[in-house]
Amino acid sequence: MVFKRLITSLCALSLALISISCSKKNNDSPQVDFKLYVQSVSLNANGEGQDFVVAASKAPELTPDDEWCKVEYLSSTQKGNHSYKISATPNPLAKMRSTTVKISLDGATLGSVSVEQAAGNGMSVEVTDKEKLSAEAGQYKLNVVAEEAPKVSMSADWVTQGETKEEQQASGVTKYVMTFEVQPNPGITERSATITIEVGDVKKEVTITQKGKSSTEPIGEEETAQHIISKIYAGINIGNTMEVPGGETGWGNPAVNETYISGLKKLGFNAVRIPCAWNSHLSNKEKNIIDAAWLERVYTVVGWCIANDMYVVLNIHWDEGWLEDNVFDGYKSSIDEKQKTLWKQIATKMNNFDSHLLFASMNEPGMNENTNKNGSQTDKFPKVAVEAIMRYQQTFVDVVRGTGGNNALRCLVVQAPTADITGGMLSYYQVPKDNVANRLVFEPHYYEPYQFTIMPKDEDWGKVFYYWGAQNHSKTDTKRNASWGEEQHVKDRFAKLNQKFVKKGVPCIIGEYCVHPKELKKESFAGLDVELHKKSRAYFNEVVTREAKNAGCAPFFWETGQIINRKDGTVKANQTMEVEGIMKGAEAGKYPF
Repeated sequence: MVFKRLITSLCALSLALISISCSKKNNDSPQVDFKLYVQSVSLNANGEGQDFVVAASKAPELTPDDEWCKVEYLSSTQKGNHSYKISATPNPLAKMRSTTVKISLDGATLGSVSVEQAAGNGMSVEVTDKEKLSAEAGQYKLNVVAEEAPKVSMSADWVTQGETKEEQQASGVTKYVMTFEVQPNPGITERSATITIEVGDVKKEVTITQKGKSSTEPIGEEETAQHIISKIYAGINIGNTMEVPGGETGWGNPAVNETYISGLKKLGFNAVRIPCAWNSHLSNKEKNIIDAAWLERVYTVVGWCIANDMYVVLNIHWDEGWLEDNVFDGYKSSIDEKQKTLWKQIATKMNNFDSHLLFASMNEPGMNENTNKNGSQTDKFPKVAVEAIMRYQQTFVDVVRGTGGNNALRCLVVQAPTADITGGMLSYYQVPKDNVANRLVFEPHYYEPYQFTIMPKDEDWGKVFYYWGAQNHSKTDTKRNASWGEEQHVKDRFAKLNQKFVKKGVPCIIGEYCVHPKELKKESFAGLDVELHKKSRAYFNEVVTREAKNAGCAPFFWETGQIINRKDGTVKANQTMEVEGIMKGAEAGKYPF
């Protein structure tokens, strides 16, 4: 019996060897030795690959019967072992699927291996395109394999669904070859959108990322300060936000978002002033190194503005007064060195922005010191303080120019002592020297008459004005009518700027102007006629905006979230007259260059 079983086993072994080895004997082909180590491969639903080895005199060809199965040649050894990886696309079926991989060499079939893949969830998505698209317009493609047509949605309007081709698969599913049209990215910051694909209860999301422009256009010789200022229709401040020491939401406003910036442009503003803190965002206070994340955040916000074809004035604001409250005692090298270090970092980071970006050295140098010591009498502003401001501004110009690139021709803004027009008229104040002609801009602010614009309460020396402009005077509450600083005063003040700066090739910006809305604190202002006050504010905005442009000064309205919704850039329902006044003045005003 033992001998009989042995004979039976040998016969079975011989049959097995015959089934997995063969010889091809003819005049053209040599004998081929072949050995198959495994007859089947099992893959998971995701199709992750498994190594597969066969022995042959040279590497055979492995061909799947179905395209969802993939075979990749890996390597061979001197002993004739040939390694492959068998994998699959994710299984879109809610059931197992199988196929066969044929093995052949020199036209002869040597054998085959069966491949099984575990059941999926009813859909698979294959991304066939790049991880990141260029900033230019283009297409994004992906394949969806499913048992029924998928539903598709996009999270951003710069991605739209294009052509979809259907290809029937042998396994009973359909491959949907989808093309998406991608609009050009106008900004320099990278952006992302989500494509959502749904089949029944199964949902998958694919993130599409598009690069920003690697650089913007170089600044041309023709883009002088007058040229840039002439392009500004109406400007607005993002106030009480990025200049807040320590964080942009610290004073109650939400973080700046792209929708808000787009909303400002829709309202008619094509220029934004970004008051900005830097001293409270230092990662190394000893060396005055700005935190990289804050630099990137400011860079992003500037990029959003320029992507909307808006001009941007970016400054070093008050920021705890490290510079602006230290001018009365004269020049200090430590402050100047700190300013130099900060501006070198800011200018270097922002260098690739084109002429839409202007740098402004300060905000209101000496304002607090002057108010505390002289009761806001700018004519008493000491010469030593003005000389300190001038030296700091000269350092600003020199360090920005020294960073080269677009900064070599960028328009630069310098401020009046206390940012008051009277401070700019001081005989001993002059703008810095610049090695590039016609690239400097002068900046005062305009809050006159003080009693109407920002005075918080009545004082012994005078009362708060509620109403401004001859056409808006109250007939009953006459003590609240403005008694000075009305239409002709505005013209006269801006005429001085025109004479000293604009006519000498230095155009101006009115970096801030507004009237604080008194109806928001009506309890503090007895007898306020709200509607007449609103008309007065709207008319003030109209006159200042118009006369500023007529004199060669680009106007930037001071706004802190009281007038415009910071979430979407729309005007708040009860403040429409404010913006209407600005736009009416912007339409009427004509630059003299």
